[in-house]
Amino acid sequence: MTRGRIYLFDRAGICHVSSQYPFDMYMDLPYGHGTSIITAFLRRQIRNEKEFRVFLKETYRKWGHEHITQDDDDFIQRRGMDYSVELNGIGDDYSYCLNCSGKSACVCLNGDEIRLEKDEMLVLHFTERIFVIKRTRGKTTQKFVDEEIRLCIDALDYYSRMFVGQYDHIDFMLSWRMKNTDQLRKAEFTREHLYAAVRSRVFRGTAIEASGLNASLGIWNEMTDDKAKSSYDIQQIMRYHYAFCRKPEGDYSVDFRKPVMGGSLPEIICKCVKDGDCFVETVTMTAAHVHILDDALMLLGLCHRYEMRRMFEYFTEDSISLQIAAIIEKLYRGVRVDKDYINRIDILRKKIIFAGAANVDDVSSNRKASGN
Repeated sequence: MTRGRIYLFDRAGICHVSSQYPFDMYMDLPYGHGTSIITAFLRRQIRNEKEFRVFLKETYRKWGHEHITQDDDDFIQRRGMDYSVELNGIGDDYSYCLNCSGKSACVCLNGDEIRLEKDEMLVLHFTERIFVIKRTRGKTTQKFVDEEIRLCIDALDYYSRMFVGQYDHIDFMLSWRMKNTDQLRKAEFTREHLYAAVRSRVFRGTAIEASGLNASLGIWNEMTDDKAKSSYDIQQIMRYHYAFCRKPEGDYSVDFRKPVMGGSLPEIICKCVKDGDCFVETVTMTAAHVHILDDALMLLGLCHRYEMRRMFEYFTEDSISLQIAAIIEKLYRGVRVDKDYINRIDILRKKIIFAGAANVDDVSSNRKASGN
């Protein structure tokens, strides 16, 4: 048990405190819920009491603690006024303090006052201050090197394929990470039919409802989710610049025509250069782009862990579809997980999670409210 709470300062300076969540409130991927709180703060999804309440209700349900969501009054309490709250650091393994007030706030921890500037978030482990993270505004720029570029492209490609119903790509993609695919071939026929059953429900009422798994809704279809189209846009631009930098003279397998954009998001700014033996891509994105890339990496990681139910929870709330996904998950038992590849995905995802942040400070020197 790793317990935790969230403290939110709203624009009026009132501190709203969540009910205690009793499990996995640490920050490590893939199961630590702290990363969800950090991304929600950086993406500006928690700014006031109403958004806070919605966030808690949705995330507590996703985290698997259904009984907490029965009564809205159980979610939040008001504790602290005038931009100040007092914590003792004893009852919770982790405390997440979010200052969305627009002014400085004060966290009093066992008599020690910590100043929290506007758009800053403090993370505590009992009474130990882990870090302060500052939320930035506007666009953010990230650099990706070689394998990071390929991981981003693969994740975005997989993300958009799932939205258009190309579930046959799941086993095909997994096979690329395996030296021996004999185990994966076991129950392949059964998984194919179960994936088809899930798709018939998720894509009910579309042209591919009763089609084979090789059919696709199509990325440009008006019924395709805009996130898939925007994901495809990001992927195309990153792949275009990476390919052109590696093969500026052209290549029979590379299309150097500028990609056609289909999503609602503005085009990312991308530049790729060769630096010694490496290729470095500098990408400028909005928070919405970062959100899609983070989600894409999360889903790619879940797939390679064979956590199919959690993966499909992103795309549907249909209980029967999720039950089938749980059965599919069991059919992967005994198939070796590529832990090294998953670890590389998690490392890159941590980089993406903090893409909307600046001044990630080690606060072991104790920032005091006095300004020392």
